[in-house]
This record gives sequence, C-alpha cells and structure tokens, in this order.
Amino acid sequence: MASINRIGALLAAIFLALIVIAAWQGIQIYRAVLNNRALVQIDALQPDSQTPPELLAAKANRYAQQNKLPLALRLYTQALSKAEGGLKQKIAYNLGTLYLREADRYWNRQGVWAYSRVVTLLGLAREYLREAVRLDPQNPDARYNLEYALRITPPPARAGTRQLAGKQSQPLFYLARSAPGCAMNRKRIQPPRKGLRRSGRQAAEARPSWMAGCFFNWRFWLWLSAVGLLTAALFSPTWTVPVAVHRYLVVVDITQSMNARDYHLPDLPPDRFSFTKAAIEHAILDLPCGSEIALGFFTNKNTQLLLQPVEICRHGPALRDALRAIDWRSAWAADSHIAYGLFNALRLARRLNTDLVFVTDGNQIPTTTREPHFSDRPGRTGGWIVGAGSAHPVPIPRLDLNNQMTGYWQTTDLPRSVESSRYRIEAPARKAGLLLTHLDETRLRRLAGITGLDYLRLETPKQLATALKRSLSERIQPTEVDLSPWLGAGALLVILLTVLV
Repeated sequence: MASINRIGALLAAIFLALIVIAAWQGIQIYRAVLNNRALVQIDALQPDSQTPPELLAAKANRYAQQNKLPLALRLYTQALSKAEGGLKQKIAYNLGTLYLREADRYWNRQGVWAYSRVVTLLGLAREYLREAVRLDPQNPDARYNLEYALRITPPPARAGTRQLAGKQSQPLFYLARSAPGCAMNRKRIQPPRKGLRRSGRQAAEARPSWMAGCFFNWRFWLWLSAVGLLTAALFSPTWTVPVAVHRYLVVVDITQSMNARDYHLPDLPPDRFSFTKAAIEHAILDLPCGSEIALGFFTNKNTQLLLQPVEICRHGPALRDALRAIDWRSAWAADSHIAYGLFNALRLARRLNTDLVFVTDGNQIPTTTREPHFSDRPGRTGGWIVGAGSAHPVPIPRLDLNNQMTGYWQTTDLPRSVESSRYRIEAPARKAGLLLTHLDETRLRRLAGITGLDYLRLETPKQLATALKRSLSERIQPTEVDLSPWLGAGALLVILLTVLV
C-alpha cells in the first residue's frame, strides 16, 4: 500500500507537470498560428512593443528588400533584444551585414566626406558580426564578413563595390514550428506587381494550410490523445475489481518498558514504541485498498479502542494521524498485565469482527501477578502477537511529562506487594540497581499457544507488512481502483513517444 501511495504521489506530480507542459504547448501552438497568419500579411503588420521577435525580423527583412534601411535597422534592433537561440544569431548577422553594406554604400557615394559616418557604421557592423560569430562559430558567412570588416580601412572613393560573402539571412524561414507534428505551409508570399491584382485562386494558395498538415500527421493525433488522457484523468475515473482485503484491530502496548532503546536500524527510531508505530504505519498502508484497520492501546489490564475500523485508502491521512497520536503518556497506570490486556483485546476484536495484532514486549510488571484463565475457544479470533524489542536486557528510560529523559528506572521503584480483591502477594526483596527489560518471547509464545494466535518477532517493518498480508481470514471484496495515475502515466508515455520519435 505504501509503494502504491508513493507511485500515486509520483504519478500525481507527473500529471501536474504534464498539464503545465500541455498548456505551454497549447500557448506555443496558438502563438505560432497567429505568427503564420501575420506572415501572410506581413506588409499590413504594424509592429508595436508586443510584437514577437519573429514577426519583427520578418518585417525588418521586408523593409530591407524595399531598401528602407533605417526602418529595417530599427526593427532588427528591437527583434534582437527579444530573440533567443538561432533566431538571435541570424538577426545579429543581418544587422552586421546591413551596417557593412551601408558603410560601403556611403563610402562609394561620398568618399572622404562621409569618413566619420563610415567609421561609425563599420564599428556597428563589427559589433553585431562578432555577436553572430559568438552565437554560431561555424557560420562561414558571418566569419568572412567579420574578417572583412576588421581588416578594411576606408580607402579613397572608388567605383564599384566589394561583394560581401553569403546572402542576408532570411528570418522568415526560421520561425518556430506551430503545432508539434503539423507541417506548416511557410511559402513566402511575394507582393503583386503594381497594376496587377492577385486572383482568388492565388490568394487561396497563399494562405497557410496548417490544418490540412495537422489532420494528416500522426504526431498531431498523438498530442491529441495525450490531451484526451489528461482530460479524462481530471475526472478521477474508477474501475471496480475484486481484491483480497483484510480487517485488523491493531493494539499497541504503551507501558514505559516500550520506551527502551534496543533497535539499531538506519533511518528508523531506536526505541521500541516509536519503532513499533513506524512499522505499523508501513504495514497497514502496504495493505490493498478496501482493507480496514482499527486502532487501540494497552496499559495496566485494559485495552482501549482509539479508532473504529476505517478503510485505509479513503481514510489514510486520518489513520496515520491517529497512529502517530498514540503516546505512552496516555497510560493511567504503570503496571503491565500482559495476559489481561491480550484477553481484553481478543474480546474487543471479536466484537468488531476483526483479526487482532497485539504488539508488546511481554515485559510484565509486577512479575508476581497471577495470570487469568482463558475461557474462550483457541483460534476463534485470528491474528498475531507481535514481540517488540531485543532479547538482550536494556535499562528502561525514565521520562517526564515533556518526554524528556531524566534517568533510568531502578529496581527499588517497583512495589513490594501485589494486591487485588482476591489475593495479596509479597514480592521477594530485590537488589538495588537498574530495572532492565527484554523481549519476553517465552511468555508471548505461551500466550499465543493458549489463544490460538500466531507469534511474530518484530525485526523490520517489511516483515510485519508481509505477515499482515498473509492472514488466513482475508476476504474477496469489490474495490474501486482510481485510474487517474494510469491515465497520467499513459499521457506521459504518449508525449515522450511524440517528442523522441
């Protein structure tokens, strides 16, 4: 159950990430569609501060074709401040090339009278060409033009112009794809010559045919199926399947001997009480959905019911909170009469129609207590007696009401006699020293034989989880299984397939 919860949490995180990715892809698709529509009517575009860099570069390219160099340079500069990646390199190359051509044009027209302007234009050309080479060191045209701009000095005016390497980069052909997998029609639309009108058929052919590309492309359908899976997961669909479930009453010994520290496993608490609660939490949450757990605790001669049986999947958080709230300070007496508490727990489990998990170290105080007679039929109620602790004796910590250790219990702290309404027993004198405790397996195995319960020594949480799933009283019950994690995982696989293939 714990592994299913971890997988469910992981899939929920993946599901949320997929929603963000799908939303981002939708925004990119929408922007790309708008950009492609604007490219068709680039002459009518009126750039502003919100215009994307692709459209600014396309408009600047159109101005450059129309020899409106000041307008082209201004728009290229605006686009460069917004662009990223390959588009930024191409805009920087275009800017450097335009400044270089402008310097060449001024020098050949005005000669030495334009010396200052030519030097300024050459400086700007070198700056942008350096940026283009930095962004793409393998671009031969940018490297050649930069070398040319660095070597030349304004010579006397002469006829003709030097031919620059390469051609001006066309950002119109390097726009981002619109929809993943959709083939966009990015054919450049040439403006009609003056005096001629474009026919209706030519205008229709000029429009981008992105819808046709999407409907006949397998990637589009994969993305659509991923969106469908995510949408279905939002409604938390369920599927009813027969599952083997369990029903347990879990009782924890809260006497002070359970505070002894004799567990030494990494990442787990050392004291018996905290280790027991951690093991129980791991075990019950590892049970299949539909299983029910009731919680109780034992002290003195009584077993107190803390939580009625609840379904572990729907009420998992409440069950964990109730288990963690069990505290040794809830004990109303320091005595520990193991047999009385066990027989009381069996009667309670029979009334709740559950199996029993009774967790204790078997440490009985006072040791001279007479055990009661077990009057029920052995094996009538199934379950486990779980022994907590080590067979090696360890001292019992003495804790105050703030759960702070103030020392260890001494043998002299025990009562000298045991009294009841039927008998009085005098305990033999004890030597002064530490009061030690150990796992009394002999007592617990004997009580397991009397009651018909199984005995288990608690060593690891996984061991307890395995035992609880091995109960002979399990029953088959229709259980609703949440399909949202599986739908989210399917959407993730579809998206990975679309991106990687």
